[in-house]
Amino acid sequence: MLKPNEKLLEFELTRVFDAPRARLWENWLDPDAVADWFAAGEYRVIGARIDPRVGGRWRVDFASDAGGTYYEHGTFTELDEPERLGFTMIQTFPGNSSPEMQVTVTLRDLGGRTELTFHQSGFGSLAHRDGMYDGWGECLDKLAAHIAQRSTK
Repeated sequence: MLKPNEKLLEFELTRVFDAPRARLWENWLDPDAVADWFAAGEYRVIGARIDPRVGGRWRVDFASDAGGTYYEHGTFTELDEPERLGFTMIQTFPGNSSPEMQVTVTLRDLGGRTELTFHQSGFGSLAHRDGMYDGWGECLDKLAAHIAQRSTK
């Protein structure tokens, strides 16, 4: 497993979820689900648009109570249901944008549970990579809570 280190402008996170692969897959491509878990830290999702096909575009808009706003957007590069999805990602803040990054999410069936491996590359700096590593960790925690909450309904 790749973890942040001084030499790599990429990282990998792996988590096991108490849900079947199909449920994880849906939560990456449904705008309403994404709105519940896709924001880290003080931010919340205020809009999500997803065109789930190779070449389709996606965009998620964020806001914080402190008044900060930004959005993330990109294009789907791979959709191999229910096993693997890939997309480009650009973060756009007032006055600047990140480099285009590549994200790959792999879902491995564990017999009713799912191992999710998240890989992101293309960062412009170690600081940006480290911040995204922490942020995605928070998002995956929120995804687990979102799935658990939906399972009890």
